[in-house]
Amino acid sequence: MPQNPLQPKHDRSLPWPSYLDPWICALVLFLIYWPTRYFGFTNWDDDEYVTRNSLITSLDKEHVYALFSGFHYLMYIPLTLLTYALEHATFGLEPSVYHLTNAGLHAANTAWVYKIGRQLGWSRPAAVLGALIFGIHPLRVESVAWISERKDVLFVFFLLLGIQSWLKYIQTDKWSFYILTILAIVLSGLSKASAVIIFPFIIVIDYYLNRSINKRTLLEKVPIMALCIGIGYVQLLGIQSAVESQQDATGYSDFENLLILGWSYLFYGVKFIFPWPLSAYYPLPDRIKEGLSWYYYVSPMGVLAIIALVVYLHKRGERLWVWAIAWFSAGVFLFLKLRAGGFFLAGDRYTYAASIALSLALGHWIMNHKLPVMKWVGVFLLGVYLLLTLQQQQIWKSSRTLFSDVIRQYPDFYMAYINLGTAYEAEKNLPAALNCYQRSIEIHPNNDQAWYNAGNVLMAMEKPAEAVPVFRQAVTVKPRFAQAWNNLGGAWYRTQQWDSAAYAYRKAIELQSDYLSAWSNLAQAELQLGNLSAAQQAVDRAKQLAPNDPDQVLVEIAICEKNPQDFKCCLQYDSLLIKHPRLVAAWIARGGCYYRMGRKDLALESCDKALAIDPNFAEAWFNKGVILYEQQGAQAATPLFKKAASLGHPQAKALVGGGS
Repeated sequence: MPQNPLQPKHDRSLPWPSYLDPWICALVLFLIYWPTRYFGFTNWDDDEYVTRNSLITSLDKEHVYALFSGFHYLMYIPLTLLTYALEHATFGLEPSVYHLTNAGLHAANTAWVYKIGRQLGWSRPAAVLGALIFGIHPLRVESVAWISERKDVLFVFFLLLGIQSWLKYIQTDKWSFYILTILAIVLSGLSKASAVIIFPFIIVIDYYLNRSINKRTLLEKVPIMALCIGIGYVQLLGIQSAVESQQDATGYSDFENLLILGWSYLFYGVKFIFPWPLSAYYPLPDRIKEGLSWYYYVSPMGVLAIIALVVYLHKRGERLWVWAIAWFSAGVFLFLKLRAGGFFLAGDRYTYAASIALSLALGHWIMNHKLPVMKWVGVFLLGVYLLLTLQQQQIWKSSRTLFSDVIRQYPDFYMAYINLGTAYEAEKNLPAALNCYQRSIEIHPNNDQAWYNAGNVLMAMEKPAEAVPVFRQAVTVKPRFAQAWNNLGGAWYRTQQWDSAAYAYRKAIELQSDYLSAWSNLAQAELQLGNLSAAQQAVDRAKQLAPNDPDQVLVEIAICEKNPQDFKCCLQYDSLLIKHPRLVAAWIARGGCYYRMGRKDLALESCDKALAIDPNFAEAWFNKGVILYEQQGAQAATPLFKKAASLGHPQAKALVGGGS
């Protein structure tokens, strides 16, 4: 136990005023993570939390209420989402802002770690070293460089404020600091439910400080324990279904699950000591192909050895390391693989809060070691951590760099190929995306997502006939995959297999009765089959689901055009375009309607309106060419056909001989 705990001495061991210490720690960490301002969003959760998250697009009452009244992505994290909403309202989707906010919070957390070290009686050099070990350690990169892990750096920000308030409460016996501790726990819990770990953290702090166990020290923990239980219960409501499905999906025996539990605990300790190589994914071994490696089988002995070490250190009065190991164990306990469901064994981000005490203890031990050379060991350690951190940052530049690194380390991890393929899709590199999905399928044939994504790429490559068997395989692997049924219908529709398309759309609707796209697509398939009544019923349902969607009106007008009521249909297009004047498809359809009515002047006007909105709309150039050909002859029409051909219009290409 340190001398005079909670009463740091006036320490002149560093050549600058002590009040600068936390600012220097924070500045160092902010500069280390300054390069992340050039990084983008990734396709790993950043879309769910930020880029496609409608909840953060406004700060009006309805959106803020929605943030605090429900779960998002199975998690209750309203304060984290509110920070995204504030950034979105001010800067839009500029990724550098989100990255620098994470960096700023991590810098602040590093400063708080320093202050906790001082409150525990550390010298200034020991507290600085401990804080920098925490902040610079390569395991921090995932939590800071990954925008979606805002919840980590934010919940720990408030958790550390709570720890500081608790230490102040112990020092001063003032209830105002106790209340501040409670408030900090609430804010931490609103950032991420992992805030519940503050309760065991407080217990081990009391152990380290050798506080007596009496009625008061027990009762003062009751409100904190109740608050943490409440936070945990709310989170369990959000993840209950996911936990149940994960348990049902496990293929490991109870004994194997015990081995995985032991190794997942030891894994975090090993990575703290030897933080290389690091990966965004640490996949579980494939039970059938690989089985468990030898280190899984010896992991129970490793856990027992750590327990024996803690007992030994406690008997010797070495409370520093007992505190550090107990804090670390409590911190990672929430994230251990109790059942081997999902894809992952562990994640660097789960060590963020857990590593605080080990970092401080290591800094304290190095700076108080009797060998003077140990101080240089501390400097060397920071240098190694810095190099590894800067190296690890680079893999988070983009989705492509991220998952390319995962594949480099785990070339048979099929999920990484799916994410990499999605990254290539975003870059419009469809052949590369298709290769990734095909490689994922080779590794894991019963992989419905890879089949589905491959089918989508083939559709984007204008290969619907090739997409049909791919989508069929997706629904074979996962028969209740509504989106795959809908897209299978789309592939059949594009190959003019109307009956099959209608069948697939109905299957999608059976699985998801409010599936707007499937209803709209079904209406068009029934229209092609001549089933006007069924088409009208489908479009009526689509209009119920999306009353203001102009696409449904377009389908309804198309149904109208199947009857000898062209003039009425033309008027419907006029009515639609009053509400949606920039709907290019409606202008084209209006032009076709008036052309059939013999009103070529209005048809020509429709083409011009469409081209004013989208000058690269090939069909508008072609249709205008047809009208001018009839009115003025080939000389007037040829330039328009050439323009349409240059934009890829197939009929125009045939007319002008393949191009302009």
